[in-house]
Amino acid sequence: MDQVTFGPYRILGLLGRGGMAEVHRAYDSRTDRVVALKLLPAEVSADEEYAARFRRECRSAARLSEAHVVPIHGFGEIDGRLYLDMRLVEGTDVATWLRMHGPMSPDVAVAVIGQVAQALDAAHAAGLVHRDVTPSNVVLAGVADRAVDASTVFAYLLDFGIARPRAGAVGPDAALLTRAGVLPGSPSYVAPERFSGQEGDPRADVYSLACVLHQLLTAQPPFTGDLPALIGAHVYKDPPRPSEVRPGVPSGFDAVVARGMAKDPGSRFPSAGELATAARAVLGSVSSEGRVPTGVSGVPPTAPTVLKSDRGAGPAPLASAAAPSGAAPSEAAPSDADEVTLRFGPGPAAAAAPSAPGWTSAPKKRRRKRSPLLGGILTGLVVAAVIGYLLLQREPGNLEVLGATVAPAAGPGQHCDVTVDIVGTVRTNGHSGVITYRWSRSDGETTDVLSQSVTKGASSTPVHLLWKVAGKGRFPATATLLVESPNPVQAKGSFTYDCR
Repeated sequence: MDQVTFGPYRILGLLGRGGMAEVHRAYDSRTDRVVALKLLPAEVSADEEYAARFRRECRSAARLSEAHVVPIHGFGEIDGRLYLDMRLVEGTDVATWLRMHGPMSPDVAVAVIGQVAQALDAAHAAGLVHRDVTPSNVVLAGVADRAVDASTVFAYLLDFGIARPRAGAVGPDAALLTRAGVLPGSPSYVAPERFSGQEGDPRADVYSLACVLHQLLTAQPPFTGDLPALIGAHVYKDPPRPSEVRPGVPSGFDAVVARGMAKDPGSRFPSAGELATAARAVLGSVSSEGRVPTGVSGVPPTAPTVLKSDRGAGPAPLASAAAPSGAAPSEAAPSDADEVTLRFGPGPAAAAAPSAPGWTSAPKKRRRKRSPLLGGILTGLVVAAVIGYLLLQREPGNLEVLGATVAPAAGPGQHCDVTVDIVGTVRTNGHSGVITYRWSRSDGETTDVLSQSVTKGASSTPVHLLWKVAGKGRFPATATLLVESPNPVQAKGSFTYDCR
């Protein structure tokens, strides 16, 4: 920028440059403070659409008072240029930190995610959807090097520049300002439903936040590649497992990322705060046991404890059966009301019974006669216990596909060279698992075998086919969904391509 002043501001230096704006360190002579001054170029300020988007950003962000949202001091237009005056946050954005130092420790990652979640929940409560939750838009205040303390780190969520009102919002901000054919947000973090033209709701921000959690733990975004590859990955691929990308990451985070990045918005965490709570729970379980909670050391294999819980939620952790303080070594630790402790094999040797004076061989003979009966009873109890244990361990049921339907998300209409989003809705029996499927098109093309996870309790799961149709003419087209496992199911959907 050539000028050294801008209205009452004295420009001190460039902080960063984005797609449609520059951010400068500036001194505000009216308030005697140094601020972050965001400026739109003159040619962009003259564009009514971009000007409307910028003003919307100012109004949206200025209404939020949550601590992790950068405060807005003022906004307006000077000499034909739109500007936004914000608090200057000295620190490092997360994307830069990850490039310089690699992945964060789990405790720091969870702390950062929790603070960003607070900002998002406040925005959602105010009727706003951010739509661009990325590591670049999260700044760690006061951080200039690798040292980050989970107990003191403070994160800000920046850039509500493409935030939009939630569905049903009214007022001057409710207009849709996205240009046709342009998808706001960074493709590496965009929820799959956004690629089919849906506006997205707070659950789209939850999806992006789960992507950011994966990157904090691994220093890698969930998916990489060019735009077509990213679209295909977000729409079709299962969420990656952070513990497999980076050894040492607690495996409990895999489930948090998987739910946060569920293809079906209804299967995600209902709020950003609930995602953060689930991440903290993983960290807490690791801290309390001092290791990844995949098992419990020191528990004799002959004394497992089976939790009476929903087996579909995952393997129940084993609880220690060590004797409580002051108890005899032969006594099992008292279990909670929800636990059943099964002990297999011989226990500690029982103390010899004192001899009773006056006993003769007759009682000994009777004891010998009772031994087979007593042994049979004990054997029966052990067998029953084993059978009960095995029944408790058995999965309650397997995933089954009950049926499927196929239909385009929206007809192509009278347009040429379009991408039609074909949505297959697969109905299942509520159990978790993986379905594998292929798409077959009436033009002779068939996809490779694809797979998608089904979460427990879900009655239906959407799968998508993006069909690019080009040329002139009018003809019917049919897409066939072929579910291969866990059991074969087939469904078809049709549309008419009409290029005039």
